[in-house]
Amino acid sequence: MDREHMGIIERLQALDEPTKHKVLVVATLVIMVVVIYFWLAYFNNLVAGISSPQVAQNGNDVGPAAGSGFSDAVKNASALVYGRFMDVAHALGNILQAPRQYIIQPPK
Repeated sequence: MDREHMGIIERLQALDEPTKHKVLVVATLVIMVVVIYFWLAYFNNLVAGISSPQVAQNGNDVGPAAGSGFSDAVKNASALVYGRFMDVAHALGNILQAPRQYIIQPPK
């Protein structure tokens, strides 16, 4: 059977062992990143008191009109992503540093 008519499973089976190991590691990493992303999104929605960050802060407009070129757009987008990441990291840090309070109710 030539390579054009082979399915993905047959192609994986035809690979040598080191290449199969590399494919397994890469696939596992991709799946782990996707699962962690969805878990963090769920956790972010679950935790109360975390307000969504403002897009424009301190007079800095982070939108299409902020810059005129591609590099300005890339800078603004990366600043927005970095800001959101740091907000989530600070919120997680605040949650972890907060005193633990548990409400235990007896079963009825």
